Amino acid sequence: SNISEIRTQQIKIYPNPATEYIIVGNDSKINTITIFDAAGVIVYKTYAKDNTLKIDLTSFPQGLYLLKVDNESIYKFIKEN
Repeated sequence: SNISEIRTQQIKIYPNPATEYIIVGNDSKINTITIFDAAGVIVYKTYAKDNTLKIDLTSFPQGLYLLKVDNESIYKFIKEN
């Protein structure tokens, strides 16, 4: 049988924890990024055109956030003062 190699995406989120911004990077193009607060409410959504995106966090209150990239994976980051 012929088995193809499956390559997993490498999502990078830094700095983490963050105070002013985060940078989200991927090996391939990012289509959609959604950020949820700890209660599951969408607080930010964007449609990216590249494989790296800088997101301004200055208007976000301090807390824990979940970040979803269009591949259905969920990552977490913490916004600090």
